[in-house]
Order: sequence, then C-alpha cells, then structure tokens
Amino acid sequence: MSDRRVREALPYHSPFIGLMERETPSAVEMPDGRRLSGGVVVGMHAKLVGRNKVVFGEDADAFNPLRWLARQVEANEKFEACLKAINMAHSSFNFGPRSCIGKHIVEMEIHKFFFTLFGLLESRFVRLEELWIPRQHVVHKQSGMDMYLTWRNSKSLANLGTSSTKAQIASGPKV
Repeated sequence: MSDRRVREALPYHSPFIGLMERETPSAVEMPDGRRLSGGVVVGMHAKLVGRNKVVFGEDADAFNPLRWLARQVEANEKFEACLKAINMAHSSFNFGPRSCIGKHIVEMEIHKFFFTLFGLLESRFVRLEELWIPRQHVVHKQSGMDMYLTWRNSKSLANLGTSSTKAQIASGPKV
C-alpha cells in the first residue's frame, strides 16, 4: 500500500475526530468578508478541511491517490506549491508546531499493519453491492463492509516474527 493511498484515506477516517481549535490573535477577515475580533475560538474539523475543493480540487470528495503525484504537464514549482497547500490542509495529524508528535510512528504502523494483513490474508467482500455506511462517534464505525478472510497459501500466524518469536509462540507464555 503506497503512502499516497494512506494519505488520501486519512481524511475519510481521521484519527482525530474533535475540532482542532485555534484562537484568533487579532482581528481577522474571513474569506467571505466577515470579520472576527481577536480572542475568538475557531474550530476546524479534519474531515471537512480534508475535502476543501479550493485545495484538493473539484474531486475533493472522491478517493484519488493520484492527487499526491505531479502531473507530467505541471511545472515542478507549481506542484511543490500545490503539495505544500495539500499538506497544510491535510489535518489528520494537524500541521506545523501543533502537529502530532507521534505522526510518523502512526503512519509507519498503518503501513506495517496493511502490508502484514494483506500479505498473510486474502480478503473477499461478502456483499459487493451493499454500500458501506461510515458513522462517526468517539471512534469511526463502519457497517456493510463484511469480508471473508482466508490465509494465503502456506501463510499463518507462525509466519510472523523471528525464529525466537516462533519458538515463544510454540512453547506458550512463560509463567
């Protein structure tokens, strides 16, 4: 699973579901012309910021991992500016000085989990025609995504880890 697919999926299932609040330092004019005085608390929701059509394009609501790649007809400077804007708006882990300090560890774990899961197991949807229904509560819950999981040829839990880990699995826990 490539980095761009993970980055594209995160706004849909952001690990942070609260409002990322900021306080205006002084009077600020909003894009629509309204003015906010200093000291006003403004909140942004990662799911909405990650679907901003000004930043992500007209297909902001669509899953499009190609948006993270430069187009052949696009100048490198334009792509770098676009990528910077996308990274700032991609607020699953926040950005800048308020960025999550564990962001890189979490991203590594996401990649590790999916490579391991799909390397060991073969997945098949139970009902392809059924729509998935995502719901956001304290954690994300999704229904309608039932799958059959089967071990790939010659794969099992014993394939994980080093030989010492396999020996511990075989001998059971130490008391």
